[in-house]
Amino acid sequence: MNRGKSHTGSAQLTIPQAVIMLVIFLAVQLVTTLVVAFVIGEAGLDDSAMTAVASGLAAVINTVWMTFHTRRSGIDIWDKSRAIVYSGESGRGMRIAAAAAATILLAVSANIALNGLVQLSGVMEIDPLYAQVSKAMTQGPYPVLLIVFGVLVPVAEEIAFRGIFYRAVRQRLKGTTLPIMIASLGFAIYHGNLTQGLYALFVGVLLCVVCEAGGLIFAILLHIGINLASLAGSLIPGYTRVLEEPVAHWPAIAISAVLTIVFLLATLRLLLYVKVSGRR
Repeated sequence: MNRGKSHTGSAQLTIPQAVIMLVIFLAVQLVTTLVVAFVIGEAGLDDSAMTAVASGLAAVINTVWMTFHTRRSGIDIWDKSRAIVYSGESGRGMRIAAAAAATILLAVSANIALNGLVQLSGVMEIDPLYAQVSKAMTQGPYPVLLIVFGVLVPVAEEIAFRGIFYRAVRQRLKGTTLPIMIASLGFAIYHGNLTQGLYALFVGVLLCVVCEAGGLIFAILLHIGINLASLAGSLIPGYTRVLEEPVAHWPAIAISAVLTIVFLLATLRLLLYVKVSGRR
């Protein structure tokens, strides 16, 4: 099947092909969960261990097959990031490091702001699924949670949703606004409950915007930063108090929202500067 070529020489994905890959991505998660549930159930381990093992194993499997398939098909999902890293512009290393630092700061501020705003919205009170899912994903050996939900899952999700799905929609539709909204809505629906879906909708927009500017590498970095901020924040009393009592701590949420905008603009400015300078 001829997928055509983009201006970078990379093969293009159609939207139906990207959707099929997402279905396979979800199928891997489902089958892995069922297999792990059977094995761990026989071993007598708890649900949190099952969730961590299944999520980590599915993330690794999905990362491997999606990376292999896109490379074999001539689809370079890393092209934009590679163009920045190898731009040839003098001093680009410092600017890339500055952009990475701004991305991490963006992850921390966005995590606090968006979690706080979701708490203020009151959706958790009408969402019985969230407590169950959240408990399963935050219990268990802390180092395992950091590796699985802090690194492995974000990498797999970014390849699937920004590297493949957003890329396909972006190549087929004019402009960036509609592709960003479509990809972010799909990311929200994927999370399967109202609370996480609302949070993922706004996180998805941030991830697409950063991916548009810096490519998949920086989207992965942002996603890892956001997830690690949540996991690390659960150990910090001040962080948990903000989320448990959002009304009383609305100034902290408001400041985090302002910082999110500031760090986003700084990240985009640094990434776009490296791209433009590297083309001279």
